[in-house]
Amino acid sequence: YLAMGLPNAILLMRGAFMGISNEMLESAKLDGAGYFSTVFRLILPMGMASLSIVVIFNFVGYWNDLLTPLLYLTQSSKQTVMVALSALVQRNSRLPTRQLAGLILSALPTVILYLCLQKYMVKGMTVGSIK
Repeated sequence: YLAMGLPNAILLMRGAFMGISNEMLESAKLDGAGYFSTVFRLILPMGMASLSIVVIFNFVGYWNDLLTPLLYLTQSSKQTVMVALSALVQRNSRLPTRQLAGLILSALPTVILYLCLQKYMVKGMTVGSIK
C-alpha cells in the first residue's frame, strides 16, 4: 500500500510546498525562526490542506480495496470490510435492506474522516492569503 500511495503523495505535497514563496521563508528567518520553527509554524500549516487531501485519498483508496485482500487473506476471520461486504451481497442478493445497511456502515468511516479533516482543508487554503 505504501508503494501505491507514496508517488501521488509526493507529487501533491511537492506542488504544495513549492508554492510557498521564498519571501515568506526569508521573513521567518529575519524574525529569528530556526529550521524547525519555520517548518512547524509556517510550512506545515500552509501544507495542511494538501496533507489532509493526501490522507483522505489514500484512506478511501485503501478502504475500498477489494482485490488485494481478496487474493491474500484466505481466513474469514481476517477479512476486510469490503471483502465481507461483497460476500454479503453475494449471499443475500434478494435482501436489499441488509445490503444497504452494509453499504452505509462501510461508508461511515470515510465520511467521519472527511468531516474531521475538513477544517484543515479550509484553514490551509486561507493561511497564506493574509500578510
